[in-house]
Amino acid sequence: MKTDQLSLMASQHNEHEQREPPPPPTPVVFPRLHTPSTQGASVLSKDELVRLFSSVPRNGPSIDYISSLNIQVTHDVDLETLVPNAYLPTLTWVTESSPAGGCDNVVQGASTKLLSNGAAIPDQAAFYIRAKELLLSNDAAFGFLQRRLPPSSGPPIRIAHFRKFWDNLLYMAEYWDTSLDKYTTVRESHRASLRSISRSPLRSLSKSPFRKRSRSPRGKHRAVLNSSPEPELPVQETYTGRRIGCGLNMPIRFREDAVCAFVETVAWAFRCRVERPKIEPKLQMNGMMLPIMQTASVYRTPQDTQKARKGTVEGPLIGIQCRNMHSFIKEGETEGEARGEVLDTMKETGLALIVAQKRMREGTTEQTTWNGKWWAEQRRWGGGTGEYSESIAFYTTSKGTFLRFISSGKQISLVEAASQPKSARANDEITRVPEKYIKLSPPSSTWDKNVDYMQVGKGQSQEYDDIYLVSSLNHHVSILHFRVAQQYTDFITNLPTSPHSSSDSSSPPWYILSVQRSRWYDLLNVEDRIEAMRGLWGIMGWLMRDTTSQPEEDVQMGDSDA
Repeated sequence: MKTDQLSLMASQHNEHEQREPPPPPTPVVFPRLHTPSTQGASVLSKDELVRLFSSVPRNGPSIDYISSLNIQVTHDVDLETLVPNAYLPTLTWVTESSPAGGCDNVVQGASTKLLSNGAAIPDQAAFYIRAKELLLSNDAAFGFLQRRLPPSSGPPIRIAHFRKFWDNLLYMAEYWDTSLDKYTTVRESHRASLRSISRSPLRSLSKSPFRKRSRSPRGKHRAVLNSSPEPELPVQETYTGRRIGCGLNMPIRFREDAVCAFVETVAWAFRCRVERPKIEPKLQMNGMMLPIMQTASVYRTPQDTQKARKGTVEGPLIGIQCRNMHSFIKEGETEGEARGEVLDTMKETGLALIVAQKRMREGTTEQTTWNGKWWAEQRRWGGGTGEYSESIAFYTTSKGTFLRFISSGKQISLVEAASQPKSARANDEITRVPEKYIKLSPPSSTWDKNVDYMQVGKGQSQEYDDIYLVSSLNHHVSILHFRVAQQYTDFITNLPTSPHSSSDSSSPPWYILSVQRSRWYDLLNVEDRIEAMRGLWGIMGWLMRDTTSQPEEDVQMGDSDA
């Protein structure tokens, strides 16, 4: 609640008024890992994966983790390689609301086709009306949100589809936007004018008093001055600009809300939605469950209205991950091989594999590993008899397991003890029984009951699944495409001792995880916002195409070496 109040106050300050300087801006850096060559790489090894992922070093994973998964990353891939060109909007869609001189749809004959959920394919007009809101300058959009309307001579500003995105981008700009930063020096002698300077209501956030600098001469230069010079008074700096803090101190939810709103605006055009994870995301590697950071995912809305009203979704289609990391290379490390860069790549890879595992669940049911196990169905300690303590004895009959208090002779069943409210047994002898014993339960499920897991957008004849991620750092987003073979996902999930050989002669082979990454798009930049929207629009069109009407071939996304 307090953060919401501070954010509201922050969005109302005037960037043209002098105030206390915020902390210095946070440098904008990005990881750029140089993955080892996968030429001549061997098939994945169960023993090596278990050895590495069963215990991660405290200082972060090394490059060996990348090699064990055979990850091959290509940086700065253009959108024409990430997305099939037939589904990528052209640049004319940004400036024209309708095609000039005939039909100019992304997909040939798109006006007569439907999406996989039965909705009509969004046309050029739907793209243009949304892109027009992203073409606004930051000053114009922020002024509209802050009720500081532009002069009446200009065209009226309207923000509807991207309203949530602009709201959260304003909060991000107050930590990252340095375009209006201006520092002014004010001498101590001008105290009268200094008192008139308006101070930021969020002074506690900056934790930075006026920066003082002494202008008194030093060293040997003092000898050439008068014997009793009048020392100059210290100088105080004032600040005008948009920032109230630095990016290092920005609450991570501002980035998450802005990126999710940006993606959801595009997804809504295709009748899809963005959902936050309700269950902790975990990557399954046989008996190991590795927690992975996940911000949200894009799901398809079902055609069945009853299921849609219950909140059921289908997918996932795209994974979203926002990370609050600002430094990747420590002293003594080499760029491209630092542990921070490896860790960042592993976070993205882990989320991509989780999305692939969830999509592979189509047509299957959850198979729990604890069915029939004594430690999930029998009483604790293996069902043995005897006393747990000096005053409590356990015994089992045909009616269940009971506790007998030797001192008082009272007995109670475990089921009854667990069902009693805590207040009812606060002063009872049952409080001496460990709560963990009474509340013993099997591990939590990784299946969301409100999700119908499907491989949405995967062609019937495709042996590889196209996994897309929207990754965010600082105030930027990047689009990643993982080409994951079904055999690769199955191996990571089950870790078989000897993987089945595949007759697929495609390049790269199934045990190579090919990753293509776009450049980082700055959300505070107009051109980058439009490029990111074009990429997302093309990805949604590609994944939401109707793959059941007719069989189609595996579409190549472009040369991985591009």
